[in-house]
Amino acid sequence: MLQPIADKIKKARSIGAKSLNLRLDVKNEHDELGQMGLAFNEMLDRIEKAFVTQQQFIRNASHEMRTPLAAITAEADLALLKERESDQYRKSLASIRQRSENLNQLTHKLLAMSRLESESLLPQPCAADEALLSAVKSVKTTYPEGGQLISLNIEAPSALDLQVICDPAMLETAYLNLIENAVKYGNEKEVQVRLFNEVGMVCLEVVDKGDGIAEQEMEHLFKPFYRSIQQHGQRGSGIGLSLVKSKAEKYGGEVRIWSQAGVGSRVQFDLPAMLFEKIT
Repeated sequence: MLQPIADKIKKARSIGAKSLNLRLDVKNEHDELGQMGLAFNEMLDRIEKAFVTQQQFIRNASHEMRTPLAAITAEADLALLKERESDQYRKSLASIRQRSENLNQLTHKLLAMSRLESESLLPQPCAADEALLSAVKSVKTTYPEGGQLISLNIEAPSALDLQVICDPAMLETAYLNLIENAVKYGNEKEVQVRLFNEVGMVCLEVVDKGDGIAEQEMEHLFKPFYRSIQQHGQRGSGIGLSLVKSKAEKYGGEVRIWSQAGVGSRVQFDLPAMLFEKIT
């Protein structure tokens, strides 16, 4: 009578990191033993998916980090190859400084993704308008000329209507990524940024008049490390939109993109608004 259980235990003990494709045999899905086997197999499906995702993430992250490191090494080797004028050394140091900054930004984004996947973030009341103003200020500091193209509009009866539950730093980073993308790829045209309420949600809308995104690329935009055609040659890691999507979903929201080649793009980032009891 106990032999089927013993067989399942033996099979379960044989499953490891290199054999996550194995599953327990289920002869009768309707009895308790069969239900136990199905539940165990479902758990293995989740573990295998997470394991494959983690492996892919590590490979992609290693590749992305190797590129700026190789550039830094090559620039330093070239500078040390022979004696040069002081201006040439300055150019080499500036190039190394820029590559190092790119690597630093990538590291911050990788750590942010790691924090999102963990349970270390404590959701708390957060003022979306304050996070937005801080994000816009950061973009204007990084892109002085592009920052002047930002048209900002905050629409709400009161500040309470723009309260959400999330990690404040994560919300500011999400807003920063979306606005920064619009400024970088907006063809030096006006970028419209609007914060408003819509059916119990606090919504950020960012509209640019850049080249837009090709239809065949839309389904790939939220994949980690994916970079669209117009992004090639631009500095960046390709994980910004993936990170924004993860942040939205973690706090019960969503992010959507509409784009037309040659016209521009519109991105909307939504989070549930906090509910306040009305005082009568």
